[in-house]
Amino acid sequence: MFRFLTPGVVMVVLLFWLLPAAAPAQDTSARENPVEIVLKDGSKLIGRVVEENDRVIRFQTTGGVEMTIPRDQIQVRRPVRGKSVQGEFWPEDPNVTRLLFSPTARPLKAGQGYFSLYEVFFPMVAVGLTDFMSVATGVSLFPGVSNQIIYLNGKLTPINRDNFALAGGALYVFTPGTEGAGILYSVI
Repeated sequence: MFRFLTPGVVMVVLLFWLLPAAAPAQDTSARENPVEIVLKDGSKLIGRVVEENDRVIRFQTTGGVEMTIPRDQIQVRRPVRGKSVQGEFWPEDPNVTRLLFSPTARPLKAGQGYFSLYEVFFPMVAVGLTDFMSVATGVSLFPGVSNQIIYLNGKLTPINRDNFALAGGALYVFTPGTEGAGILYSVI
C-alpha cells in the first residue's frame, strides 16, 4: 500500500523534519498588537495604544504620529491582525498557507485549521499539529459513486522566516480497496 515509501523517500522526509528552524527573537511590545480606532467623525486610525486613562488615550499611528484622543470621541476600538511595514499597515493574509489547490510553504500555527471546498466535489480539512507541521484530509463527494477518493496530506516547514519559507510534504490519494498513489513535494 505504501510502495512510494522507499528508503530514499524516508530519508528526504526525515531531512526536512530534522532541519533546524530559525527562531528569531520576538518583540513582545504593543507594536505587535495593533488596534484600529474609529472616531465618531468616521476617521479610522491604526496603530498602538501608548498610554490610557479614564479620560484620554495616547495613540501612536503606524506612521509614528502620536496623538491624544478623548475617550468620548472613540466610537469603536478593536484589535487588528497585521504588521507595520515602513510606516504602512499591512493586514494579515487569511490565506497565507494555501493557494488555489496546493499549499504554500507557510505553516498553519498549532491548533489553527481550515475547511476548504474545491470544485464542489473535493472538501478538505487541515489542522496545524505544531507551528511547523500540519496534516490535511478529505474525501470526494461524487454523487452515485460508491468508492470515493480519499486524500491525505502531511507538510513540514523546517524554515519559516518573514521573507522566506521552505516546506516539504507528501500527498497520498486512494480509494478503498486499492493501493492508491502518492507524491512528495517541496514548496518555497
